[in-house]
Amino acid sequence: MPSTLDLSNSLSSTILFIGESSDEIALLLDELTLNGYAISQIKWNNGIADSVTTNPPDLILLRHDISTEAIQTYQQLIQIKVLEKTPLIFLCCNPEHVDLSLILDTVGTDYLVAPFHPKVAIARINHQLKIAQMQKQLDAQNDHLREITQEFNKIESSLQRVNFELAEVAYIDPHTGLANRPRLEKDLKREWGSSARGRILWGDSTQSQLSLILCCINDFSGLGNHHGNSVMQDYTKQIANLIRHQVKRSADVVASYSQDTFAVLLPHTPQEGALCIVENIRLGIQNLNIFDAEQNLMTLSFGIATAIPSPAIPPETLINVAEQSLKQAIAQGKNQVVCDEF
Repeated sequence: MPSTLDLSNSLSSTILFIGESSDEIALLLDELTLNGYAISQIKWNNGIADSVTTNPPDLILLRHDISTEAIQTYQQLIQIKVLEKTPLIFLCCNPEHVDLSLILDTVGTDYLVAPFHPKVAIARINHQLKIAQMQKQLDAQNDHLREITQEFNKIESSLQRVNFELAEVAYIDPHTGLANRPRLEKDLKREWGSSARGRILWGDSTQSQLSLILCCINDFSGLGNHHGNSVMQDYTKQIANLIRHQVKRSADVVASYSQDTFAVLLPHTPQEGALCIVENIRLGIQNLNIFDAEQNLMTLSFGIATAIPSPAIPPETLINVAEQSLKQAIAQGKNQVVCDEF
């Protein structure tokens, strides 16, 4: 007489039986129906793909015999990747025809051997359903975790971009848009070290030369008093743009050194190359047609320092020498250039 078991996992669980039925299998399916499982049946190779993909069952019961139909059906289930999400239990009506190598090598499956005991069968079915349910929950959590990770990566990428932009802004002079003095000192330290290493590795001191130009607007205060601070700021921007356009290489650095002074760092550049840039800047300044109170053209004074970097000499030495050259140029009068090298 059929017995009803109180097993909550059976509620609303759907089971698909595939294969030729038998007396033992029919009794088992009746027991499952009485215990709340929704049972459907199809025979070998009879619309299996449509049945398991259109309305996927919670569990598949597959009659297992040493037969072509059983093997083909199992292979078809693997082909359409049903067993990746749906548990499978083999029903073996004849113990002598059980292919344990097939069963034991299959992940996420179990098997029952006739005669089928209802309590054992339902316990194993519920066990497989529980595993499948836990796997679905785990998959859902993993999907959610992937979504969170992707969102986190986007936020992290955005933060990195913002931090990079903030770092760049920290090295920009707000009045001229040029690099500021901290950026100049940072780039000088890098180029000095690179040139010093190059000199050691290749021994070519001419290719390792580093030049620094400091150019100061003569009588900056007087020009400001004559034109006004607002106009003088515009002139300063024009001068900054002019100097920037005279420097062509990506490794060269044009920086705002102080309120009235600009710096040009020129890696791998001898004194002659620095003088060429200075001459181009001087000609460009004349073309700006900026006059002082006495209607004299505005001019710049230039100090140039050129060095062959060495690990034994601090990079700040190049700045100090350029400053001394600039002071001498200013002392000699307007529109002068003084060079020094070491």
